Amino acid sequence: MKLWFRRLCVLLYCILIFILSSQAHLPRLLEPENADKFVHFIEYGVLAFLFYRMILLERLFFLRSRPFILSWFFTASYGFSDEIHQYFVPHRSCSLMDWLADAAGAAIVLGVMAIRMNQFKMQKSKCKMTDQNLK
Repeated sequence: MKLWFRRLCVLLYCILIFILSSQAHLPRLLEPENADKFVHFIEYGVLAFLFYRMILLERLFFLRSRPFILSWFFTASYGFSDEIHQYFVPHRSCSLMDWLADAAGAAIVLGVMAIRMNQFKMQKSKCKMTDQNLK
């Protein structure tokens, strides 16, 4: 995919988050208290994934050199700004626990991605070594 398309995906998803967090009253999809933390976790895990996919195609080396760290930083920063934004929305509040759920969702998704990518690279290198031994 082209870089512009990945940037557009990040932008549209951030706009969606902004629109949803601008609503004074959101319908409660999950009943238990603090179930919204799970929604924050998933929501910002997806955003971290989108940031990571975008950063991989960036032309600037300093962005591509640390994609997992930068993806987490951008996601956590957007989550923080979203919590500040909610402070000014009637019937909404700025919550440290919501931001921690945002940051944790991003960290877990990126961590799982890093582990899976490392496993894939190791498996690929084992296949290359096996192919070389067969020759």
